[in-house]
Amino acid sequence: MTPDTTTSQGRLTGSEWGLAMAPTGLPPERIADMDMIDWRPFRAEFQILFGDQDEIISLSTGSGWRQLVWDLCVTLEELARQQVAEGHHPMRVSQVKEKFGCLRFYLASGTGSLAEKAFELIEAAEERSGTICEQCGKPGKTQTLRGWDMTYCPDHWREALKEKRD
Repeated sequence: MTPDTTTSQGRLTGSEWGLAMAPTGLPPERIADMDMIDWRPFRAEFQILFGDQDEIISLSTGSGWRQLVWDLCVTLEELARQQVAEGHHPMRVSQVKEKFGCLRFYLASGTGSLAEKAFELIEAAEERSGTICEQCGKPGKTQTLRGWDMTYCPDHWREALKEKRD
């Protein structure tokens, strides 16, 4: 059975699940040069959200969004605790990634009435990620280089432009 998934684009089921969850590629040089989030502290702190490792497809974003993702998880974990307290199956993280230069955060939504609140929180975090450098966390802007959208601060944008010329 394919789980329901709540994303900033809405609820997906069935065959849409595979399309929405398909990983997107990043330029190899971008992956090699970027510090990625260490997910171990997230798994330790947010045991309901990250509780079912079989549901997690991938976790991959730059460390500049660490605080944004952490703050989102604090609130989502509380909603998941409420779901459990109400006797419902809790929401669980299924994938966290960068796509089109912004954060994408996907949940297996669980059951109960809190999925809409989770959707609103995720949508706000995804929108905010377009103003935060994915590499360092400083204020940034989403721009396109060589066909790739990326959200960088001015310093990391200059580095990316320099790498393009080299």
